[in-house]
This record gives sequence, structure tokens and C-alpha cells, in this order.
Amino acid sequence: MKSNYCAIPELLQFTANDVNQWLSKFVIETRRKDGKPYPPKTLYLLCVGILRFHRENGVHMNFLDEKDCVFYDFRRSLSARMTELTKQGIGTTTKQAEAISEETESTLWEKGLLGSTSSKAIMNTMFFYNSKLFGLRGVDEHRNLSVDQFELGKDQTGSFILFKGRANKTYKGGLNQRNLSAKNLKHYLQNPVLFKIYEQYLNIVRDLNGTAFYRRPLDKGSIKFGEQSVGVNQSSNIMKTMCAEAGIDGYFTNHSGKRTCATTLYQAGVPEQEIMNRTGHRSVESVRKYKRASSEMLKDISIILEPSESMCRKLNMKTTQKIKKYQKVPQEALEVCSLDVCSILIVEVKYICDYFSI
Repeated sequence: MKSNYCAIPELLQFTANDVNQWLSKFVIETRRKDGKPYPPKTLYLLCVGILRFHRENGVHMNFLDEKDCVFYDFRRSLSARMTELTKQGIGTTTKQAEAISEETESTLWEKGLLGSTSSKAIMNTMFFYNSKLFGLRGVDEHRNLSVDQFELGKDQTGSFILFKGRANKTYKGGLNQRNLSAKNLKHYLQNPVLFKIYEQYLNIVRDLNGTAFYRRPLDKGSIKFGEQSVGVNQSSNIMKTMCAEAGIDGYFTNHSGKRTCATTLYQAGVPEQEIMNRTGHRSVESVRKYKRASSEMLKDISIILEPSESMCRKLNMKTTQKIKKYQKVPQEALEVCSLDVCSILIVEVKYICDYFSI
């Protein structure tokens, strides 16, 4: 890279002074392809990416470490830029996948997009409930899913499905995670219909070649699946396509399944540790990002915070009675006053002034 005034060193050859000088310029001047500034969080993650690139190539300079005063100038520039962007309202709202509500889930069943009416409906059911029951992540955990990770059975408690997890985003199984274990969940299926769908699908797929869990549905008048596994493009849009076909408005992605898992358990009052066991999160802060209050809960909060209707009526009544004391107030003015409290107060002041010739 070259500047008009001096040469910029290669990224892997940066010294502490180069970080303070050039990375400070980078966070201030960098823009997206369309010329718009990056949101504050994205700007920070770009710096994290540079830090990771350094580490992967044997350069160990943690310029984001708050305890390291050597990179104070850079961190001050980054913080100032993030503060400036926040003041401009850039990145203050994030678009996140919505959870599937109970009503939406019911609609998907009613319209045949979930259930056992077709091969496609069965595949949709597998994808959605693998996400909801076991907290599987949007694409990667589904793409690498194997049929031998599922086991159906019965014990004295009832029918269950055992899911045996493997490596994923939060669990790699390396030396640093030797004290951790993969996700292993036993879910008791209370719904016999869902149990039969799982049983039907697993029996079909196990007779096919290979171990891939998701197979291409064949709509030929009967429930059939091909040897070929579902492609990445199709599997990446299953939730979005399913909700669109049902005519359901909202922002739904494959991540909606995992969010549904966390949100449903949260609204039911399940402890955070149990939610983390399902979703696979390693920290409370991470799982809290997935939790969302229901529409009913938000409505209840709104009702609690707003003034009661009786309180507003009482205020309107008192103000109207005060106005009636002044004989010069015409009837049509009182009719205008009934529109809202502000109109009443304005009219009251006007006619008091007229009455006393102020």
C-alpha cells in the first residue's frame, strides 16, 4: 500500500507506532462500498479481524487490550469514532431474525407447511424442530448434521429423541476446551404426531446411501426423498421460504429457529443455565441476546406505564367543569374543548383573560 506522502508498511510488519498511526486513520476514514460509514460494532469487529489475522500469522500485539497503554492512542481514536457514529444514529438499531410465535407455528401447521402431508412439509418440520428443540444454529450445524446423531427411544418417562452433538461454533473440541463436552440432549416428545414424523423420516433416510440428515424431497404423490442431500442455497433459506409461502409478514431467517428455542424457554420461566444447555451458549450474556419478550408481555408493560383511562376521564371532567364557571364561554367552544386536554386548557386561559379583560 502507498500513500501520497509515505509508504504504509505491510500489515504483518506493523509496529506499535504504526498501529497508533495507521489503524487510527483506518477506523476514521474507512467506509462501505456505497460510501456510507460502518456501524460502530462493525467497525470494532473489523479491528478484531485484523487482530485475529495478526495472531494467525505469528504477530502477537493485542492493540485492543485496555491494560496495554502502548496502544492507547489507537483505542482512543476507535472509541471516539464509535461515539461519533452512535451520536449520528448509525448502528443504533440492529435487524435481528424474529422468533416464531405460537400463533405463527399454528398457521404453518394449518397451511400444510409443517406436518406430514408432503415430503417438503416433513423436511420443513425436521428443520424447524431441530432448531427449536435442540437450539441448532442457522446454517452450519444443520449443514453438517448426520442421521446417526439422532436416536429415538422410550423409557419409563415416555418417548424421547436423543440428540448427540458434535463440533460447532462454540465447541471445537481442542486442547483449550478439553474440560467441555459436546451438546447431548434428551428431549421427551409429548406430541405423538411429532414423534411419528421424526420416526418416519429417520426410517426413510437411514435406508439411503450416506449419512447426511437432510435429503432432497421428491414430490411424486407419495413421501419420498432422494439420495442427494439438500444444497446449501436451499437449506440457507428454509425458514424464510416457509414463512413467505404461508403469507406471514416479518423478518424470518434460519436463525429464527434458535431464537424461538431461547425465547420460548425464557417466556416460560426456565432458568438461564437450562436455556444455555439447549442453545449451546457458553455465557449468560450471549444467550440473553436471543431472549425476546412476547407481544403480550410488551402489551402488559405498555399498559402498566400508561395513565389509566379513568384518570384521563377525571382530568377531562374537572377541566370542563372549570370552564363552565365562566358565563362568557360559548357552547361551541365547549364542544371544541372535548377534543383533548390541551384544547381545553388553551380555551380556558383565553376566556379567563376575556372575562377579566386582561
